[in-house]
Amino acid sequence: MKFGTFITSQRPERIAANIRKAEECGFESAWIGEHLILPVEYTSKYPYSPDGRFPASFDVPFHDPMLALAFVAGVTKTIKLATGIFVVPLRNPITTAKSVASLDVLSNGRVIFGVGVGWFAEEFAVTRASFSDRALRTREYIELMKTLWIAEDPIYEGKTFAVKGVRFYPKPVQQPHPPIVVGGTSDLAIKRAVCYGDGWYA
Repeated sequence: MKFGTFITSQRPERIAANIRKAEECGFESAWIGEHLILPVEYTSKYPYSPDGRFPASFDVPFHDPMLALAFVAGVTKTIKLATGIFVVPLRNPITTAKSVASLDVLSNGRVIFGVGVGWFAEEFAVTRASFSDRALRTREYIELMKTLWIAEDPIYEGKTFAVKGVRFYPKPVQQPHPPIVVGGTSDLAIKRAVCYGDGWYA
């Protein structure tokens, strides 16, 4: 059995000390949650609490996950670096693919890419990202990112994104790509995990 831990501290010295200790104790992976921004007033239902309310304080310091994991990569040697989870449809997929590939190269192949479609409609609204088609975009963005990571001459044509006539480097160290762990407990999330994932984040 493998064990993971979460990055919950804000200060760099605490993050470094905690994850070094986890690595020393044999933990397999260090995971980090994320939100770009937290609207204080909302009607969205958080799917993992009985009352539908987000369980954390709105003052929780959610670091940018890729930057935080890059920092952890620099102060550790073996522990895997995992997003738990990364809200894929909030961001440009090429930017995300570049961040994941760069982190995998700079960490010598230690990335686990945990992904999800997101639940917080108000967060999507603030960031000007479409909420209604987030599942479609997540699926296509994952397909696109895999293409960018694997193909020397990446070509992708979807309903929401298309690329051709480009080159994309660096390629991830892990081949064909870093493991993708799909989050969510709905039937559709389980189907996404089966179709596009290497694991499931409950």
